[in-house]
Amino acid sequence: MDLSQSHLNKSLVQMENQSPIWHTMSGLNVIMLLSWINATLLDSALPYIFRMNTAKEAWDSLEIRYASLSRSHVIELKKRLQHVKKGSSTIQDYLRQVKVLSDQLATYGAPVIEDDLIIHTLAGPPPIYHPFQTSIQTHSRHDHVSLEE
Repeated sequence: MDLSQSHLNKSLVQMENQSPIWHTMSGLNVIMLLSWINATLLDSALPYIFRMNTAKEAWDSLEIRYASLSRSHVIELKKRLQHVKKGSSTIQDYLRQVKVLSDQLATYGAPVIEDDLIIHTLAGPPPIYHPFQTSIQTHSRHDHVSLEE
């Protein structure tokens, strides 16, 4: 997930910087929000926010830590999608694998456009599937085909 573009990050910034309600909230509510962030993290991420006093500080710290990891993970997922092959798996398992990679990329803020997804999907099966691949490739633009079909 690209933390810099997340809805929660934008909401926290708006609440802390613009909302007069934020400034009048009791210390208990601020602590509750920070506690909520703490409670949703894996143990491995807790050291990055250990000494943070506000939810915004905690979120900013996590953003700095994980933004570069997200980018490298997106690159890795894109490579895996480009090189996925059917191999000995069933066509259903192969298509499921392509869909999982596509969904993961979308989760990280890097959705694959449908035409590219079809190109990647058609590149993986062995030659026995060439008639099917040709049929999909020559399919009219008016008769749109999606991965789901």
